[in-house]
Amino acid sequence: ALTQLIESYTSPTASPMTDTLAYTGIQCVKEALVRVCTDGADDVEARGKMSYAALISGITLANAGLGVVHAFGASLGGHFDIPHGVVCGALLGPCTAANIRALQRESPDHPTLGKFACVGSLLSGNYSADTSTACGLLVDAIDGLTNRLRIPRLSDYGITPADVDRIVEATTVKSNCAVLSRDQLAAIVRSQF
Repeated sequence: ALTQLIESYTSPTASPMTDTLAYTGIQCVKEALVRVCTDGADDVEARGKMSYAALISGITLANAGLGVVHAFGASLGGHFDIPHGVVCGALLGPCTAANIRALQRESPDHPTLGKFACVGSLLSGNYSADTSTACGLLVDAIDGLTNRLRIPRLSDYGITPADVDRIVEATTVKSNCAVLSRDQLAAIVRSQF
């Protein structure tokens, strides 16, 4: 749900409607994900917030589209026995970092950087950081969630460095907030070993 919300929020085809919905979904994820996945599996309020986030993520992805994480999800799911949620959880951090770096190179004032910063501020609770710092806080927050929730790496599912070229070749990125080269896509996959 978090991956779908962030990707639709930062999609080049996002709209004010999808932005508002995605942001409220991300707020619910912030409040409930760790609780639901650790000692609060029976917490009805937290589960309700995650249900809302999952529903909203479906609405926003249908209206704004998704990005490079889901492009990898399609290629990896077609070639390896790996759960879609693992792909999304494992790759959200490195894909977000790659997107931010690509957008910063393109233009330090790119509007999507402001969106990444907004999510970074929300997830970190630091609303006074400048855009660049808040983008870094987002990557840190995602990495923190990945570690805290013990999201497996792609290598835990038998994917090896020898598979990188095949994965990149099979990955078709139709909609993403930044243009990423084949080398950048390969670096994302290599971050999982």
